[in-house]
Amino acid sequence: MTSGLPKGKKRLTDEELKANHKKSMDKYRKSEKGKATSSAFHKKYFQRPEVKKRKNINQKKYKDTEKGKATRYAYDFSRRLKVLEHYSKSLSNSDIPCCRCCGSNRHTDFLAIDHIMGKNKWILFLN
Repeated sequence: MTSGLPKGKKRLTDEELKANHKKSMDKYRKSEKGKATSSAFHKKYFQRPEVKKRKNINQKKYKDTEKGKATRYAYDFSRRLKVLEHYSKSLSNSDIPCCRCCGSNRHTDFLAIDHIMGKNKWILFLN
């Protein structure tokens, strides 16, 4: 009874077959043809209405979770702080961010150009 294999060849195990397949797929994906095919597939896939709808639903669910709210708040706060620091440095002609009104540079977390979220808010937190 013949096994269908040429003489001198042995049958590969499942793990060896998977490893060989993975290597060949990785090689294909790195080739120009593989990159173009993958790119075209992803563009077409993400244009489907059901995929867009699912993506929007998942984004809304994430935004409603505690982690999503915290991430959004932290991002907004850090972005606002960077903007305020930039304007403060340019208005005070200094490398250290400080308040334009009083020159205070103790609490950069509550930094403001004209005390909008600076000194007045800080006093409220202390009381």
